[in-house]
Amino acid sequence: LKEGLDRVRGTAEHVRAAIETEDRAAIMDSLILCKFLRGVFTEPFDEWAALLCPVTGWDVDGAELRATARRIVALKRAYNLREGWTAADDWLPERLLSEPVQVGSGREASLTPQRLRRMIDGYYAARGLDTQGRPVPATHGGGAGAGQ
Repeated sequence: LKEGLDRVRGTAEHVRAAIETEDRAAIMDSLILCKFLRGVFTEPFDEWAALLCPVTGWDVDGAELRATARRIVALKRAYNLREGWTAADDWLPERLLSEPVQVGSGREASLTPQRLRRMIDGYYAARGLDTQGRPVPATHGGGAGAGQ
């Protein structure tokens, strides 16, 4: 992931980084890879595909593995929605929106509800979800994941 993201700004780049992290975690969990290996791989999806082929015989490349990660995330979301998850559950506890955190050199920063809303809306759009966090059929045909 890109180094040097300002952790308090909450830009579109942060949304992309969150999605990349979520996709990587989905594949690492599915391959039963230790999360301590996160920083070992320079091109994770390609390298994981190269490991997977000789072990399983599944002739997969990094792009297919990335698409698989997106399907895993989409299916997890669909399952949680079926079990009662709502957009309100994507919100953070009030304490995280009301108490500033130290960001270095004595500076403090806080996450406003407006900024969190923009970040969640950006995540929904990037994942092909509607404004309530539900899959949009046009982008999730058959549970394929967001059109990224």
